[in-house]
Amino acid sequence: MGLSEFYGPPTDKALAIKLLHEAIELGVEHFDTAEIYGFQSANETLLGDAFTGKRDGLFIATKFGPTRD
Repeated sequence: MGLSEFYGPPTDKALAIKLLHEAIELGVEHFDTAEIYGFQSANETLLGDAFTGKRDGLFIATKFGPTRD
């Protein structure tokens, strides 16, 4: 969530992907996201881009239904 919105401007995409890859290398397997974490599902899109080819062994939780206006 914090990579895409809410805690200042969105993190540069390349840096965010690098961070997510480093998390995987350190053994993180569970990632949480939601369509409202960032404008136009930015966080889900970021995780999708970061995890291309790295999905095996990862658990990705998402929430749906909440809306923003």
